[in-house]
Amino acid sequence: MGKQKALDELKRRKEVTQALGGPKAIERHRKRGHLTARERLDKLLDEGSWREIGELEQFTGPDGREYHVNKIHGYGKINGRTVIVQTDDSTILAGTGGHSVSGMVRRKGLHDDLLPELNFPYIRLGESGGVHLQSVMGSTGVLAVTYPATRLLHPRRVPRITAILGLCFGDPTWQASISDFVVQVKGTCMAVSGPRVLEVALSEKITPEELGGWKLHAEVTGEVDAFAEDDEHGMKIIREYLSYMPSHGQEEPPYIPPKDPPDRKTEKLMDII
Repeated sequence: MGKQKALDELKRRKEVTQALGGPKAIERHRKRGHLTARERLDKLLDEGSWREIGELEQFTGPDGREYHVNKIHGYGKINGRTVIVQTDDSTILAGTGGHSVSGMVRRKGLHDDLLPELNFPYIRLGESGGVHLQSVMGSTGVLAVTYPATRLLHPRRVPRITAILGLCFGDPTWQASISDFVVQVKGTCMAVSGPRVLEVALSEKITPEELGGWKLHAEVTGEVDAFAEDDEHGMKIIREYLSYMPSHGQEEPPYIPPKDPPDRKTEKLMDII
């Protein structure tokens, strides 16, 4: 491949990456009140700190069009401290996993087995319809999806955070169930399977809100630790949570000098207790 041809291919791949699922898909996404996957990264991380793994990886969608992989992986900083982030791009096939390229990206440096060795907090920004069934048909495909999930339960020493930012079924829900801290945006859903699956299996119609809305997790399951009004608020909550936490188990939490007198009266405690 000649130099100019290689440069043209590089430019094309970068354009595909930045296009996400295309203008129409992005418009539909924003009409639902959500930020795009890359806008969420901008709100979560320190400016200019994002370093992506697999930025040029692509796959061919069912429509024959080239897309960037809809599981975006990389490193960034929050208040100057390094974190690992995976965010779902729901403008491409509803953020569903199981595509061969997704597996390739995971093997390039962000597999869950490496998280304890890297000693960086892990953040999952979830908005995924689960697994893309057409991509995992057969025993080999199913094994490729389930095997990494079984390794999530291995002992770890880094904070694991999951954000529920849209309709989340399958993988984001599993991630949330073993996370140390979970934040959910109001109006979203976190469940094992979607309403359509339940309707087919049990002949029962149910809304996403009834199935896994924020009130259910606040009042019944207790699976979520904090609730956000919108995506940007959710990113602020994650940043605040990490400000209290060390990067790993062998590190002291951040020290922030107090600005209020230690002998102050806290009248609210009498009402709380």
